[in-house]
Amino acid sequence: MFIVSKVSALNSEVLTSQNNIEAFTNSISQIFNKPWGKYSREVKITKHSKEWWNQECSSTLSKYHRTGCFEDLRVFKQTIRTTKHAFFEKIQEIATTNKQPWDLMNWIKCKALPAAEAIKHNGQPCISNDLLWQALNNSYNCTADQQINCNLLNETTNHTPIK
Repeated sequence: MFIVSKVSALNSEVLTSQNNIEAFTNSISQIFNKPWGKYSREVKITKHSKEWWNQECSSTLSKYHRTGCFEDLRVFKQTIRTTKHAFFEKIQEIATTNKQPWDLMNWIKCKALPAAEAIKHNGQPCISNDLLWQALNNSYNCTADQQINCNLLNETTNHTPIK
C-alpha cells in the first residue's frame, strides 16, 4: 500500500526532459528501496535447507526453543506435518493434472547434475561416439572368431541348489 500511494502521488506530467525523467525514476527507486530494506531478509541456502520450510515452521521452532514446553514441541511437529503435506500435495497436483513432470522443474530449484566419469579404453577417455563404439566393440567382440571348447561343460558337476 505504501508503494502504491507514493508512486501515484508522483507528478508524471513533468516528464518532458531527460533531467526530469531521471529525477522521476530516482524517486521511484527511492520509494521501492525503503520497504525493501525494511522487509527483506537475506536467505542463506545450505545443503540442509528444505524446500518446504517456511516462516511458520521457523516461528514455531523458535517458540519451542524459547519455552521448552512439550505443547510447543507438539505444535511445531504439527506445523511441520501440515507444511510438508501441502508442499508434496502441490507436487502431486502438478504431476497428475498436467501429466508433465517437467513442469515441476520451474517450481523447485534446479539441482546440480552428479559428477560423471568418461569410459576409458586403453587408458584414453571415450569422448566421441566413434571412440565409444570402438571400445565396446573391442571389449565384447574380441573373441568372436575363437573356437569354443564344449567339453568344459561336461566337466562341471551338478550342485544341489541352495534354499
